Amino acid sequence: MNSFVIKNTFSSKIIILDRYIYDLWAKDIVKRELSGLTISFVYNLFCRIIKFPSKAYFIYDDPKMIFKRKKELTEIQINIFQLLLNNIFNKIKVSFQKVPVKKRKPIDIAKQILRDIIKSNPDLLISIIKENPRF
Repeated sequence: MNSFVIKNTFSSKIIILDRYIYDLWAKDIVKRELSGLTISFVYNLFCRIIKFPSKAYFIYDDPKMIFKRKKELTEIQINIFQLLLNNIFNKIKVSFQKVPVKKRKPIDIAKQILRDIIKSNPDLLISIIKENPRF
């Protein structure tokens, strides 16, 4: 995954990732599985090698609803995770947009994000059609 991201980052292609280093960074802080030194190393090395995204979409939901779907973290940890992710984006000055779930289906959330990406970069749609004529 890392080599894919690096290769496409340096070729200036648009990459859309479900989970990225910031998500892992926040999760590791919440779970306390990594030491502060390791977390700092990950941030200072990996996040500096890979250029920051031009925009991040922060999909969030009520911690109780997330916990019902996925029991990876406790409800309290989910709440802390969402706060940390918000703080991380602010700290590293990555432009981000909060996208609430509000009982919507994943396809509806994806459509909203895709519309926003195309709206902010209309040339993207033309290049997608050129590269994928069957699109």
